[in-house]
Amino acid sequence: MGGTLDNPQIELRGASGNLVIGNDQWQQPPLDSYRAPFTRPEEVQAVMNAVGAFSLADNSADAAMVVSLDPGVYTWFFPASAPRRAWAD
Repeated sequence: MGGTLDNPQIELRGASGNLVIGNDQWQQPPLDSYRAPFTRPEEVQAVMNAVGAFSLADNSADAAMVVSLDPGVYTWFFPASAPRRAWAD
């Protein structure tokens, strides 16, 4: 897949469609519309280092978060990626 998203956003929603957590800029608190828990940047970096993932640049527009979930059904949404496709790892 070629290309990148200029300003990706990610949302995790529960089975009923409720927003569990969302992120727009990985180092900033969620947008007001999210009203969801905030993953601290140092937490994201620690997990990325632990699993051998690439680093995100400071002040980049990348979206990232770390979340621990109860068992259940969840769906990832990428609202800023339409009409382009995005892959999540």
